[in-house]
Amino acid sequence: MVSKKLRYLSSVAVLSAAFIAFSTIAPNQIVPDILSTGHALAKNGGGNGGGNGNGGGNGNGGRSDDAGGNAGGGRGGVASRGGGGSSNAVSSMSDYQAAKAAMRAERSTAKAERTAAREQMIAAKEPNIASKLGALNAAHASATAFANAAPNSRVGLIAAYAEANALAGIAAAEFEAALMDAGITEAMLDEARAAYDAAVAALEADSDNAELQQAVADAEAELAAAGLTDLFAMQDAVDEAEAEAWAALDDASNKPVDDEVKDAVDDLLAMKGTFDPDTGTFVQE
Repeated sequence: MVSKKLRYLSSVAVLSAAFIAFSTIAPNQIVPDILSTGHALAKNGGGNGGGNGNGGGNGNGGRSDDAGGNAGGGRGGVASRGGGGSSNAVSSMSDYQAAKAAMRAERSTAKAERTAAREQMIAAKEPNIASKLGALNAAHASATAFANAAPNSRVGLIAAYAEANALAGIAAAEFEAALMDAGITEAMLDEARAAYDAAVAALEADSDNAELQQAVADAEAELAAAGLTDLFAMQDAVDEAEAEAWAALDDASNKPVDDEVKDAVDDLLAMKGTFDPDTGTFVQE
């Protein structure tokens, strides 16, 4: 029993000594040393990895097989750490960090070049957009300025356009939802409308023709039954609302307006939020 206890205490002492020896190694040397040439030579039993190396292996009681079989020597890996292996590892890590920094710098430069090229392309495509906007550059004003603008001021006129454009958008959204509920596309609706308009035009040219009168009456009944008459009315409302928005934009501008100008103004207004026609203000979503 005493013998077992002594063996146990002896084992504990050995493990404690090994832990103390290992703890003297700097943490940042553990992984780099594994990658260093010095450690590889020591583990493979080279002469420099023996217990008699510069790592101070003598007397540490390390495993002699790790040091290439030299009796009484410390572990070859520890010797390597004490010798030139650590400097090799530090050099390798420094090179690695430098390479990473160079790669990051290269990616940053490439990104900056792409951004510059894109901006140049946009500038070449739309060199005169600010000039084309003219007085509509007032759309750069803040949301607060729009909320407090006098109706006849330039900002107030642009606010009137923003309201008309918002109403047109609402009408278009409701129309698209109605088309989905009916299970048809706008192209199909246009086709049905074209056929009906052709029948009406034929009747107007020959108003006494009984067959044409009946054809128009039948077409109207079929359109109403299919719910297309209501869709025609909604489509007309969208067209009217969009026309009013264009008219409001024209009133706010001192230059001719086109799709490019409208898109630019819409982008400037969208930066302030969504215009609420009920409150006359921009709402951040």
